[in-house]
Amino acid sequence: MHTEQPEGESPYVHALQIFVNLPARQKMMSPFAVHAAAATIPEFHGEGVRVRVVAGHSNGITAPHSAELPQPFTLLDGHCAPGSRFTHLLAAGWNAMLYPLTGSLTLQAEGERHLIPAGHGMGVSLSAEGGEAVALPLEATEPCHFVLLSGQAINEPLVKHGPFVMNSHDAIADRLHAYQRGEFGQLNDEWLRNGQYRP
Repeated sequence: MHTEQPEGESPYVHALQIFVNLPARQKMMSPFAVHAAAATIPEFHGEGVRVRVVAGHSNGITAPHSAELPQPFTLLDGHCAPGSRFTHLLAAGWNAMLYPLTGSLTLQAEGERHLIPAGHGMGVSLSAEGGEAVALPLEATEPCHFVLLSGQAINEPLVKHGPFVMNSHDAIADRLHAYQRGEFGQLNDEWLRNGQYRP
C-alpha cells in the first residue's frame, strides 16, 4: 500500500502513471522505488530535439538508475520542434510504446508511415534479421512532447484486475484475497486527519 497524494503549498502534479509488467518469476518481489531528481536525468540534444533519458539507454546515453531496475527498461521524455527528427534504436527482442502528450508524431517503420496523434499510444513490435536492433525514426510536424517506453518482450499470459497484473485468473484471485487480508500493509492516515488532503 502507498499513497501518491501531492503535498505542499501547490499540491498539483502533471504526470503519467505507468505500470510495467514483470516476468512471472519476479512478480512476488518486494516493492521498491527509485527517485530520479530532475537534475540527475541526462539529456540527448539534437536539432530541435531534447530527449531526457529517464531510464535505460538511448543514443549513447544511460540513465543513472538503470542498473537498479528489476528488468532492463527504457523511458524517454522527448520534446521536438516542428520538422525535427529523433531516432531510437529498439534492441532485438524488445517492444516499445510511443505516446505523444501534445502534438502529433510520425513513425516510419517497415516501409510505412504511421501518424500518432496526441493522447493516443502506439505499440511497436519489430524484428530485424540477425537479431539486430531496429531503428525507430520519429518526426514531428508540430511542437510535440512525447514519451517512449521500451522493454524486453515477456511473452507470457497476462491477466489484470485494477493495478494487479499476474499470469492467471487464479493468481489474480490470490492477490486480491491477500490485499483484502491486509497483507499489502496499511496506510498511516495521520495526514488525512490533519486536514492535509485536498481533492
